[in-house]
Amino acid sequence: MRLIKQANLHFQQGNSDKVYEVDLCEVGENLYVVNFRYGRRGSNLRDGTKTATPVSYAQAEQIFDDLVSSKTSKGYRDTSNGTPAQPPPVQQQSTVPPAQPGGTIPPDPRVLAILTRLQIGVQDDRRWKLARAAWRAGEMGITHAEPYLCQLVGQGDDMLDYNIAAALARCGSPNSLDALRIIKANTARPQHVRRMAAEAIRQLLPENKRTQLVDEYIGHLPAWLQETAQNGPGDEFYRLIKEQLEAKTKDAFKALEMLYFIDNEHVRPALLRLLRELPLATGCFLRLRRIFKSAEIRRDAEVFGLLAYRFETEKSTSQYYRRENKSQDRPAFQPNTKFYLRHRIWRTLERLGQLDDADYVRLAVGVLLSYTDADAKNVSRMVQYDYQTWQPHTTCVDHYGRYWAFNKILYGNSPRYEPASSNKYFLCKGGFEPGGPEPEQREEAFPHLWSSYPTSFLHLLDESQCEVVHRFAAKGLRSCTEFCRAMDVDVLIMLVAAPYDVTVELGFDIAKSRYDASNPDRRLVGALINSVYVPARQQARQWIDVQREYFFRNVVFTISLMTSPLDETRRFVRNSLRFVTLDPQTADDMIYQSAQFLQQADETDAEIASDVVKTLIAAFGERLRYVDDRLIRQLLAHKLPVVQVFAGELVLVHPEFGRQPPVEILQALVNATDAEVRAIGLRIISQMPDETLQRSVNMLFGLIRHEKADVRNAAQPIVKRVANIDGQFGSQLAEKLVTALLVPGAAEGVPGSTAHVLCEDLKNHLQGISSETVLQLLRSRSEPAQEVGGLLLPTNVDTQSLPVSEIIQLGNHDVLLVREACWQMCRADVDRLRQEMNWTVRILDARWDDTREFGREFFDQHFQNGELTPEILVGICDSIREDVQRYGQKLITQRFEEEHGPEYLRKLSEHPTTKVQFFATNFLDRFGRDDPQQLRQLEPFFVSVLSRVNKARVAKSRILDFLANESKKSEEAARVVAGILSQLSQTCAIGDRAVAIEIMVDIADRYPDVPLPIERLPVEVR
Repeated sequence: MRLIKQANLHFQQGNSDKVYEVDLCEVGENLYVVNFRYGRRGSNLRDGTKTATPVSYAQAEQIFDDLVSSKTSKGYRDTSNGTPAQPPPVQQQSTVPPAQPGGTIPPDPRVLAILTRLQIGVQDDRRWKLARAAWRAGEMGITHAEPYLCQLVGQGDDMLDYNIAAALARCGSPNSLDALRIIKANTARPQHVRRMAAEAIRQLLPENKRTQLVDEYIGHLPAWLQETAQNGPGDEFYRLIKEQLEAKTKDAFKALEMLYFIDNEHVRPALLRLLRELPLATGCFLRLRRIFKSAEIRRDAEVFGLLAYRFETEKSTSQYYRRENKSQDRPAFQPNTKFYLRHRIWRTLERLGQLDDADYVRLAVGVLLSYTDADAKNVSRMVQYDYQTWQPHTTCVDHYGRYWAFNKILYGNSPRYEPASSNKYFLCKGGFEPGGPEPEQREEAFPHLWSSYPTSFLHLLDESQCEVVHRFAAKGLRSCTEFCRAMDVDVLIMLVAAPYDVTVELGFDIAKSRYDASNPDRRLVGALINSVYVPARQQARQWIDVQREYFFRNVVFTISLMTSPLDETRRFVRNSLRFVTLDPQTADDMIYQSAQFLQQADETDAEIASDVVKTLIAAFGERLRYVDDRLIRQLLAHKLPVVQVFAGELVLVHPEFGRQPPVEILQALVNATDAEVRAIGLRIISQMPDETLQRSVNMLFGLIRHEKADVRNAAQPIVKRVANIDGQFGSQLAEKLVTALLVPGAAEGVPGSTAHVLCEDLKNHLQGISSETVLQLLRSRSEPAQEVGGLLLPTNVDTQSLPVSEIIQLGNHDVLLVREACWQMCRADVDRLRQEMNWTVRILDARWDDTREFGREFFDQHFQNGELTPEILVGICDSIREDVQRYGQKLITQRFEEEHGPEYLRKLSEHPTTKVQFFATNFLDRFGRDDPQQLRQLEPFFVSVLSRVNKARVAKSRILDFLANESKKSEEAARVVAGILSQLSQTCAIGDRAVAIEIMVDIADRYPDVPLPIERLPVEVR
């Protein structure tokens, strides 16, 4: 190392006494460093350097002078002595091209100024920064600047090398590759500088070598990505890297930035998806920003526009974001960063526009295509005060006024909008109100550039999903009259197929001016009739009406109208075809092509398919009779019900299938999930000849037992009709249905429908059902089976074969028919029921009201007094049902015999209910008096009644009167009564207790020896 230049600086003030020494040293060929030492004079000085890596002499000298100047301005004095050694002359590196540019330099003063500044180099960087000149050279694409830029590599700071790399990417040639490789290989340079050099190398490489470079980058990807990056598929590549990014693996984030270098057919779709989805947050944002700068260099309109849209529309992270700890990264996409990027987007475009560069239009198209109608915001109004007039005035921000570059592109020369003073959004001006009429003049920035490239308008009209963009592009394209005049039919069709009226109107105006009635273009007319612009559709229908035969004899044109997305167009073609005569071959072609559309239709095409079917039936009804059966089977297999219904209609009119349809076709129709399809299948069955149906027992059995109610209901009249014609058919079907009723597991509603058919439609064909089967039906848990069993019980089962107990039990059956059969058998077999009264009497206690009612009528009609013993009558009264108890009491009252009185009293008194106990008190005076022994037996009865609380008042009174009378007749009876009253005197009600005490006092007077729970006390005299 050789000292070239040195400065010794001294500062002394108050207690401060400091020195500062600066050295400029040569460390190699054309490589210099600037070192310094500082500290208190006389102490050990601290070392430092101003050049982390060696630089050129000019740059080192500039750094030396700046450092000395900064120190002397702070009060240091230069105390240097002697003359420093002179540096050797600078030698050019062998890797850079010669400094003298070739070719003729354009006579543009801007170009000359830039070249002059680059030629001066780092020697004078005070007025016009060399880095800015380098960047401007790249912006302007000044190829003559290439050798100067290459010469300056490594002679300045990081910014200079960064701008040199970016400039060479735009104006360089393969001759610049060596200089760029020097920047890329310099590990002392920051990552973003080296990355820009790599981007420039990628741009300047020939196609074959660029492919090799891409393969090299793929090799640097993580192993789990390399195969799919090389061979695809793209979806799998996206899935792999997306999973790793969500898991926040380091390899995935490193690979993200490399994807744009690779950018092949497998990687690019995945990259575009990631650019739309990845958050503008720490970890992703820096890489997305670098990709954005690379896209700017490449003039990649798609990536540039996509990221520009995100920087414009997404919310930034608040600058007041609070970190949880100091190690946590600060938010990446802060408000100031967003503001910078929004304005950088337009600055880049504006520079290109000022240079009349075609890339302005290309990048502007990329930006505009990113916006859609969904980006429109509500109009916001603001009241501001003019402090000169002190009058308020209202300004407003239109729907898209918040998007900076978007408005700059579309309204750079607009009389309607102007930027707000904050440069954050656009305001309406000149009294314009949102939604008001547009000016006739063009409003965009750089309109001459747009007019020079009219295909860019077509690009926007073809792909944009934003009405504002369509309005701009349509207006601009109208001004390009020569271009519009030469526009071919395919482009016109694209215009009239657009989703916005303004675009369709443009295409319609051009098409109308070029319409040739002698040779109309069917494709163009077909596009007009399907457009969103009403006048275009009306005009197209008029053109077609004038020449129906010409238009509708073309199969492709007619099918396109039949399958139009507009229902009014589909109705138009359906009505028009009625007035067109088509030859059989053309008609058949239309039928089969329509059928092909129906076969390919899905759920989203259901409405169109329905109209196609209507048109086919209305216009080609007769020709549909000759459709091939294979086509019918294909349509039947379709998922759409409307297509299946159409297939059923074809079966109906088919000369063979209509009378004898194949079983598989009927099954496909009847088993369809849609009710309308099933209905058409049942129509086919109903029109089949009777002789065919008589041989179809199994088919009709399946319909009656079908899980769908509409099929079962539609099959019932068919079964009834055929059964009335053919009794054998009816018997066979009835037997199969009865057997099916005994098999559990049928679908809900099927057993009920089966029972209804048997009881209503086939009731005259059930004679062959055996008694064993009937009993099985009755014992079944299925109510419909029991109903059928009840219907057949009186006719198909011999009553004598059933024991009385089983007959009576049928009266408890849940099915009314079974109970009615029980009643009928009882009437028919009275004698047997008399012989087994212990079972017969149970019909009076059945759980069904109607059976009990029948039982009472049956007993009143068929059983005389002597046939109903006291035991039977009391047994009736023993029922827990009040109506049965009342009937039993009625029978006892009506058929009472004196000799059975004591038995009635004894047995009825044992009943626990109050009403029967009350009824028993009617027998006390006649059959319970004068008998102390019987009185003792009735003791539980008396206790039971007298113990009731607030119940049986009349019965209690009767019993107390009866006991009072009996206690007077004998001492033995008095003892029994005393025992009863002793138990109750402490618990009975006050009123009953008073009566009981009276009775006991009377007993005490009559029979002093009878023990009583009372004691007579003398009256106290006061």
